[in-house]
Amino acid sequence: MEEKVLRYYNDVKSIEIDSLTAKVIDLEFKEEEIIEIPTISGEYFQGELLNLDIIQHQNIVADLYYDGTIKCVDLEDNTLVKRIKDYLDINPVFHSENLTINEPGHYQFKTKHPGFWNLLMMPSFQQIKDNISKEIKSKYIIERELPEELEKSLKNKDSFFETLKKVNYFVNAIHSKNDRVKDFYDFNLLYDEYLTKGKFDGDCKSISVMTAGLLNSLGLPARMQSGFTKQKIKNKIVQIGHSWAETYIPKKDGESVWVPVDPAMGTIATYNPRTNYSYMQTALPIFLNKEIKTAKLKITYEKAD
Repeated sequence: MEEKVLRYYNDVKSIEIDSLTAKVIDLEFKEEEIIEIPTISGEYFQGELLNLDIIQHQNIVADLYYDGTIKCVDLEDNTLVKRIKDYLDINPVFHSENLTINEPGHYQFKTKHPGFWNLLMMPSFQQIKDNISKEIKSKYIIERELPEELEKSLKNKDSFFETLKKVNYFVNAIHSKNDRVKDFYDFNLLYDEYLTKGKFDGDCKSISVMTAGLLNSLGLPARMQSGFTKQKIKNKIVQIGHSWAETYIPKKDGESVWVPVDPAMGTIATYNPRTNYSYMQTALPIFLNKEIKTAKLKITYEKAD
């Protein structure tokens, strides 16, 4: 793992983004190395982990040692709640769903990435729908309806993977590759644009919202992630900001997982190592005990089940 940057902002009380001034603290760290971090938090901004690599078939494990109380930041940016129509970026690591408290003062967060066996032994589409919990449905499914003919063309009851492939192909087929300047995050508007023009405009943001909306329309959970991918442009490898959708595979034995569905990069069910995905700015929890000035953090990777 290359050296990365741990970035913090000072206490910020205004949500008017243009007026923010933030003190930045950059700390280099390496995998499995415990580092001490300042526990500077604000109501809207707190510590962020910048550019955290996603490794195929591995989970990110973050061990946080703090002798106080924390509040998980499940959304990556709370200031966007009123401005984004449908799908907000979910905190990929320090989410309350990823948290285990091993002992007082030791908070462990582990992602739910797919392992090799998740893909080899993937349940059918119908098995997945039948085993989604009420809690996941309430959080990650927005009720939507598609024309019956389109729904039938996207759904494969015997194969979840084939269903994801069909969604991936359909989104690419109806994407115009033209730019758009607003309304990236409104599925109904994007879908109506497709019905009217036969195509929809926009970059990866619109593609991921269209993907998430179609997954929801099939009765599957969906959420958004943002980060970077490495792409070859004019014979150079460059890092580009990116958004993608994920859907959920419930498991009776073992941990359930979230898998990527990213038509823009042709990624289905597993993170392609050739694309080199990473999370952009992963928000740490808010540290609630102001008298405790520091915490300790260790980042490791472990094989996903």
